[in-house]
Amino acid sequence: MSIESTLYDTLRNDASVAALVSTRIYPQVAPDNAATPYITYQVIVGTAYNKASGAPDSERKVVQVNCISNTYSGAKAIAEACKAAINVSVGYLNAERDDYFSQIETHRIMLDFSLIG
Repeated sequence: MSIESTLYDTLRNDASVAALVSTRIYPQVAPDNAATPYITYQVIVGTAYNKASGAPDSERKVVQVNCISNTYSGAKAIAEACKAAINVSVGYLNAERDDYFSQIETHRIMLDFSLIG
């Protein structure tokens, strides 16, 4: 199973995340008509763990998880749920940043996680 699949399954199957975004979890970008709140995710960096011979058998990826909501408190709640789900099972948090898109009045909390698979 890929790191991306593991991440998606972890978020999709977490009760706290599901309570906030239902099934609105998308790779890279959300559809144009996606209702808020939702989550997107994308790989930022991937590194293979090389061996002395043969193909690498594991890798580390830094994945950005974007928590999108119409309110700052909503985006923060999604971010906290994502951190709890991912930190417990599949990775650890590297960085967190806040953002706001005034043209569409949407808040985004960006979380960067390291995942090893």
